[in-house]
Amino acid sequence: MSQETRHIPRLVWLLALIGAALNFGTAILRLGNFFPTPRLIDFGAFYSSSWALRLGVSPYSLSRESVEQIIARTAMPLAPPPIFNPPVWPILTYPFTFLSYTPAAFAWILLNLAMLAIVTYLLTDIAGLHGWKLRVICFAVVVTFGPVFLDLSIGQNSTFLLLMAALAGWVLRRTALRFELIASAAVALATGAKLFPLFWSGAFFLLRRWRLFLLTFAMTGALLALSYLLLPTASRDYLFVQFPGRLTS
Repeated sequence: MSQETRHIPRLVWLLALIGAALNFGTAILRLGNFFPTPRLIDFGAFYSSSWALRLGVSPYSLSRESVEQIIARTAMPLAPPPIFNPPVWPILTYPFTFLSYTPAAFAWILLNLAMLAIVTYLLTDIAGLHGWKLRVICFAVVVTFGPVFLDLSIGQNSTFLLLMAALAGWVLRRTALRFELIASAAVALATGAKLFPLFWSGAFFLLRRWRLFLLTFAMTGALLALSYLLLPTASRDYLFVQFPGRLTS
């Protein structure tokens, strides 16, 4: 035991042990959601919305027949709920439709674990914590943290949003144009997944990072305009039906 760890009070070790038990215990209780077939309800919604694009219909108005066709073609073990994400998101998840549901769901889980590994690296770097052993421990804590593991077990896209937020935060310490392009692209992609991350640009405004602030709005506007050009019907459906419905629900 090093000199530093000898000075840590026993109460701290006890609290750390209790926290670890809660973390890992909660994660173990939800492992059944992954095997033998992942029942990722939110990923199912993303997956079926991307399949809607393949079928040439709006991801916001899937008929019962279309849903049954997707389930039959992909062997989905659940009926997918509707999505409430902007049209950019079904485009981003479109590559998963080249796999049947089960391998696509496992690929989504692996992608999320990879994103959490990057997030752990970025956050430990920001905190000044270095060394692979410490980062492995931090990664284990991050993955088994209750809200994170819940996110993994139902297939949400919050891990993607977390990675985009971590990238934007990591870039805030850097002022070169190439880093600001990374931050603005991260916020734009997060806004394409859910609209609220656009408010993250308020931090750039408060920090008087004017170029970064303007780049973020330009990048976000360009991404939304591109999605409209690619999916005009779905974009109008989202803009005039889904989005107002969410605001008033």
